[in-house]
Amino acid sequence: MYKVAILDDEKNFLEEIHNCLQEYEMFEVSYFQEAKLLIDEIDYFDVVYIDYEMENMTAFEFFKETQMSKYIRIIITKYDHIVYKSIDYDIFDFIRKKKLKEDIHNKMNRLLKKLESDHDRIIVESGNRIVAIYYDDIQYIVIHGREEYKIRSTFKDFIKKIKKNDFITISYGILVNMRYVQYINLKEMMVVLENEIQLPLSYKYKNSVKEAYQEYKIR
Repeated sequence: MYKVAILDDEKNFLEEIHNCLQEYEMFEVSYFQEAKLLIDEIDYFDVVYIDYEMENMTAFEFFKETQMSKYIRIIITKYDHIVYKSIDYDIFDFIRKKKLKEDIHNKMNRLLKKLESDHDRIIVESGNRIVAIYYDDIQYIVIHGREEYKIRSTFKDFIKKIKKNDFITISYGILVNMRYVQYINLKEMMVVLENEIQLPLSYKYKNSVKEAYQEYKIR
């Protein structure tokens, strides 16, 4: 799960943001009303939504305090003019307080793509759920007509990403994660996974699969 922090000194506003983020099951959300408490834990979080102007600290002052930490910075503000002051702080995005729910949902896809590119996970939709799955947790992929999961990227980009994560095509529409391959049965043209799942190996991919698996095993 992605670790998300919300910093605002107004309790009612924290509850409003909580309601906006409830549907995103890949988020583990923590709420802070005091900046210092979040500063002490900042390295734990992937994303921070922060109110621009709080009683004891502005968002920019918070960013100065945490400038050595790597996290996605999103400012929540009622002031349009602060956008032009943000160049030096690596701000990822802005959320308008008066359009809170609308902006959070409209800009979520951009945030999820950024998180996916920064982590070895893929964002998928299944029904009304949006989940983040580690590439390492995927044993194999079968591509067919009935769509069970909607990928939040183009299929071409998806294939590029998984092939960088030790996946290889073994038959038309079937890709396996080589870390789960127990052995390859070239006589029966089967790829056997650690949990004894058997998947067909196409003659077209026989040599490329054999070579790729041998290279993977000697790393």
